[in-house]
Amino acid sequence: MNALLRSYSRNIATYASNVTIMEDMINEGIEISSNTFRDYKITLEKLFIIENIPSWPTSIRSKTALRKSDKKLLVDTSLVCSSLRLTSAKILTDFNYFGFLFEALALRDLRIYIDSIDGNIFNYREEKGYEIDAILELNDGRWGAVEIKLGEEKVDEAATNLLQLKNKINTDIKGKPSFLMVLYGGQNSYQRSDGVLVVSIANLKN
Repeated sequence: MNALLRSYSRNIATYASNVTIMEDMINEGIEISSNTFRDYKITLEKLFIIENIPSWPTSIRSKTALRKSDKKLLVDTSLVCSSLRLTSAKILTDFNYFGFLFEALALRDLRIYIDSIDGNIFNYREEKGYEIDAILELNDGRWGAVEIKLGEEKVDEAATNLLQLKNKINTDIKGKPSFLMVLYGGQNSYQRSDGVLVVSIANLKN
C-alpha cells in the first residue's frame, strides 16, 4: 500500500497508466498482481486518499481524437510530500517535479470550488499530444478551460495553448467557453488583451 502511494506521488498530476504505476512499484522490489493492485487502488479511493481527474466526455465531439486518460492525484499534496519524505529543500532541487506538485495543488483547489457549485472537473487530452490541464463544467453546460503554470514566464505559452482550444471543440454543440484562464503561482491577476484571464492561485477563491 505504501509503495502504491509512493508511485502515485512520483507520477502526481500525470496520465500514468495503471501498468506504469505497477511497473514503478516492481522497480521498488514490490511484487504485486493486477488483482491486488486493483483492490488496493479501490480501497485508497474509498478512503479518499487517491483520486483521478477523468477525461472530458467524448460526447463533446471534438474535431480530433481524444484519449480517455485519467490524471493521477492524491487528495492533498501534503500526502505526496509525506509519502516521499519530501522537504522544501528537496522540492526546490527539482523544479520540473515542483511544477507537477503545484498543478496537483491547483487542481485540488479547482475541484473544491467547482464541487461547491455542483459542477465537475475534467482533463482534455488528444491523441496527438495537445492537452488542457482542466476543464470546468457546470450542469447547465457552461464550461471553461484552465492551464496551470508555476511561473509567470509560462503565461504566454499557456494562453496560446488555451486559444487553440476554440478551433478544436465543436462549439455548435458544446457552446463557446465562458472563460479561458491561466492559473499560476505569481501575485497579480488580470485579463489579457486576447481575453485570457491570468489568475494568481492566491486570488482564486475570489
